[in-house]
Amino acid sequence: MSEILKQNQAASHKKAVVFCADRNVVRFAQFTANQIMLAEPDRDYDICITTFDKALVELDRIDPEIRICQVDETPFFALQTSNRITSTAFILLGLAEIFAKDYQQIVYLDADVFLQSGKISELFAAAVPGFAISGVLDITQWAGTPNAARTDYWQALGISGLKYLNTGVLVLDVPRCIKENFYKDSLQAAIRLEELKNATPQIRFLHDQTAINMHLKGEWGPISLRWNWQTLQETSRLNKYFDPKILHFISQTKPWMAKPDRHNKAFLHEYTRFFKEVLGEALKAKPRQDHKNVTSLTLLQKIKSEITPQRISARINVINPLYYTGLRGLIPAYVHYKNIKRIEKAIAHGQPVWPREKMIAAMK
Repeated sequence: MSEILKQNQAASHKKAVVFCADRNVVRFAQFTANQIMLAEPDRDYDICITTFDKALVELDRIDPEIRICQVDETPFFALQTSNRITSTAFILLGLAEIFAKDYQQIVYLDADVFLQSGKISELFAAAVPGFAISGVLDITQWAGTPNAARTDYWQALGISGLKYLNTGVLVLDVPRCIKENFYKDSLQAAIRLEELKNATPQIRFLHDQTAINMHLKGEWGPISLRWNWQTLQETSRLNKYFDPKILHFISQTKPWMAKPDRHNKAFLHEYTRFFKEVLGEALKAKPRQDHKNVTSLTLLQKIKSEITPQRISARINVINPLYYTGLRGLIPAYVHYKNIKRIEKAIAHGQPVWPREKMIAAMK
């Protein structure tokens, strides 16, 4: 079991917002922490950054209200990583055990989230009673296009027909996580990923998120999509209709990436200002990176991976004049709008949110 090796201060409350960060993303975690502190000066929860890097415990230009904890990396040595997802991400699996004596409830946030409105105290209150984990449906199940690759992925995990969690924003019931062996079972699932990767090299697994979904098997409490609004072009178009509370810059959509998505580029100035005025440094654009943990594919597997609705659409759009205008993605955005409205209604009434057919049938 992982444990705290070094910290800059002890816990002050029984609840906490926790980030998992290394030196590559810690400044972005600070940005979001700063947003949280400004939104709720008189909060009743700690803000904590966990890391494997002991040097970060003594990080310069850090707000004194932020608790920083170095935790033991030993249990996570053998876990699958990539050039985009480091072993630090797996700290999430052990948060309940690490802070068992400190906190009763934890809100976990990825470092690439942006607090757009609302308060984190509202997110604590939004947790669904009776579940160890509360969170938001992954965008692949509310704004994605069904395809064979996604179906193969869910089948490989053993969660076909079950709701799939995005782990960028979570609310953890700490005692229940411990009671239900969340850490041990998720860790074992993470270890099994190497075996799955070798058996199905055509599938790209998502490390900590994959492991957590393998353990939960759909048994988690769904909260409003507004608490983890995963940004793609079509969903970014819908911001004004749903007023997301937390934006989650998934994959390559981060404002600080080279050539950011035009919808998310609008947030770049806030990051730039924070880096300059608070950190005293310039924000440098990060190069785009693809996952490089997929093993060599056979010719047939390569062909299959290329024949997907997304890749076919991308090729068609090269000669589509609307692709280069503001009309790009207008029809998909409308389809997603209708589906998101259904999901939000289902969540509000405690009805199934996946599979889609079951959700629609429950509303009749």
